[in-house]
Amino acid sequence: MGSSAAAGLGQIGNIFADNNAESQAASQATQEAAAAAVAAANALNLSAANNAASEQALASTKSLTAADRLLFDAQSQNNNGRSVRRYTDLDLFFSKKIYNSDVSEVVDIQAVKRSVRNLVLTNIYEKPFHPEIASGVRGMLFELMTPVTAVIISRQIEDVIVNFEPRVKLVGVRAIPDLDRNAYEVSIEFYVVNTPTELVELTIFLERLR
Repeated sequence: MGSSAAAGLGQIGNIFADNNAESQAASQATQEAAAAAVAAANALNLSAANNAASEQALASTKSLTAADRLLFDAQSQNNNGRSVRRYTDLDLFFSKKIYNSDVSEVVDIQAVKRSVRNLVLTNIYEKPFHPEIASGVRGMLFELMTPVTAVIISRQIEDVIVNFEPRVKLVGVRAIPDLDRNAYEVSIEFYVVNTPTELVELTIFLERLR
């Protein structure tokens, strides 16, 4: 009698243990399913966020490209006083305007050409507090007139334009010796940032000062 009761209690305990194991297994499976669902939702949200960011970047790139085309359309912007790409400088001949007493201005390509000419003709220590802004080509004019000297003059002009005139996209510089006049004819070709479709050629005649 006692042994049969103990056996029955043991069977009941085994049943409860099996039920607890099944409950724990079911709970663990539920938690894993919930975690998988959360991970999938996060992945979907991340994908949607990436798509939105890509679309926004593409839209901003398209608008920026259109804005750049508008800014670099020099023919429509040169005569617009509100254009941020309009280059203006004083006329160094200090001629007077016709309609008032102000000094005349040079704009855009003409202003950049004046600036390039000034850089080429500037001597070292000629510009106050900025001795580095100079081409130094005048010192080369007293050297022997050889192809090597012409190459050095061209390189010095290229360096000063590239370093100190950001409005210019330089194409090339040629220094041609003129043996009869003991001088150099310098030809500079470049594009102005404001008018990238128009090639500008500037010719400067370098000779010794007597």
